[in-house]
Amino acid sequence: MRTYCRKWTTAPRTWRKRYRCSAHRMGSVCAKLLPRRTFIRTWNHRRLFCREGWARRKHYTRLWATNAPAVYLGAEVAYFPGISRYAQIRDLCIAGSRCILIEMPFDEWTTTVTDEIIALHECAGLLPVLAHIERYTYHERVLKNLLAHHVLIQSNSAFFYSFRTKRRALRMLKREEIHLLGSDCHNMHTRIPDLARCAEVIQKRCGEAFLQSCAAFGETLLKDAVPLDVLMKKEFLEPGSVSLDA
Repeated sequence: MRTYCRKWTTAPRTWRKRYRCSAHRMGSVCAKLLPRRTFIRTWNHRRLFCREGWARRKHYTRLWATNAPAVYLGAEVAYFPGISRYAQIRDLCIAGSRCILIEMPFDEWTTTVTDEIIALHECAGLLPVLAHIERYTYHERVLKNLLAHHVLIQSNSAFFYSFRTKRRALRMLKREEIHLLGSDCHNMHTRIPDLARCAEVIQKRCGEAFLQSCAAFGETLLKDAVPLDVLMKKEFLEPGSVSLDA
């Protein structure tokens, strides 16, 4: 679990309305927002992907006057062969940090696949985070190998309150096999922000202190990330943040 992140994917014109609604639902649970789009190398040219994401920054300016959480540029990068050697991979990290969110393939994770993920950390110097672990079928030893090489695991909040999966989710959390949570919010009807509900389950089963320690871990991951409003005000681009050239 370890941090509270949100995923928004719908049209920019709805973001302001969505923030007001979600903030009311979530109370003080969410302190930082991580809106993201999925980067698929065969579909998105990196430069176009970054330019479109950067252009969306203007839609957040109205939120800062409403005491909104900090917003960070980020992406969910679909795994592709050679991802650890991709020259512009740092442009897809959460702005200013070494964290990169990876969507893994839904078929079996071969040794080649896991070695690429490990190489992101050991060779590229990044901190890979595997998105929505509950959606994949994997062998226990494969996950343990990734955890042993400092790969972080993220799950969606529904994993913790679904009747069929919450016991497994809590067991993985206590074993430190889950480090981050995301609401996977897509809209305010069928895929609503629900981190508050998830936090209630964790607090009830694991205690307030455990919940707070998880949140504190997430804060440390974003300590080097640059909020979007700072990027806009200073108008600079540093290595590891979104680059519009090259």
